[in-house]
Amino acid sequence: MNAYNNMFDFVIIFLLSILASVLINILSRNLNNFGLDHDIGIQKIHKIKSTRLGGISIFVTFIVSLNPFDISLTFGWLCIFCLFPALAIGFLEDITQKVSITSRLLGLILSSALLVYFTGTVVENVDIIWFDNFLSYFYFSIIFTVIGFIATANAWNFIDGINGLSSGLAVVITLAFAYLSFQIDLLELYYLNIYLSASISGFWIVNIITGKIFLGDSGSYTLGIFIAWTGVYLSTNNQVSAWLIFFIILYPATELIFSCIRRIINKKSPFMPDDM
Repeated sequence: MNAYNNMFDFVIIFLLSILASVLINILSRNLNNFGLDHDIGIQKIHKIKSTRLGGISIFVTFIVSLNPFDISLTFGWLCIFCLFPALAIGFLEDITQKVSITSRLLGLILSSALLVYFTGTVVENVDIIWFDNFLSYFYFSIIFTVIGFIATANAWNFIDGINGLSSGLAVVITLAFAYLSFQIDLLELYYLNIYLSASISGFWIVNIITGKIFLGDSGSYTLGIFIAWTGVYLSTNNQVSAWLIFFIILYPATELIFSCIRRIINKKSPFMPDDM
């Protein structure tokens, strides 16, 4: 593996992502404000018009990166196929902002189930003996895995409110997963995480500098599921501690939990947004 070539690939994908993010932002404004975020809502803290289609720029760049570079297309395209329902339902919400919670949940369930089915990735142990006994039951482990994927996707969506937060965290985590994949010779997974990290990084730069493009539901849902799946894949197929994976992706979960507790203490619905 040539480190120089890997860095060159990363930079090219990074630049393509910047270009895609800028172009999608321009197109959104010129096509009757297609995909622009509504500025109505207590949780809205931005003051300028911004498009919610950042997730599309990331995954268009990621898909393009699978073609010219040295990677197993079968594995990469399989991931894209499985993630498509979450990406599509998130995109629909981004452009209409009228998709029901039930419909979005079904999209997340479908993507999660497809990843479990086609990659055989399920949580087999969490290094807690009594709970591992439950995970030894095949159907319980599948249900637990799908719920975990969905929870991570929603947690990622939850923190997508401050410029650079969710996408910056995704960059750090995908790079960490790429390092772990490289250390245990999962080279296909290594490349997937490197290329996705580069695709997110370009968007991240445009997001924090301009504030005119957001990750949106399409981006946050899909990134959350991919990151959850990668973590389980690493802990299932090789000697990576489940607790290491847990601590790497801990932040969104703690934000979600503490915010719900805060809302309950303040006698507000834990399911309704706020600006805290």
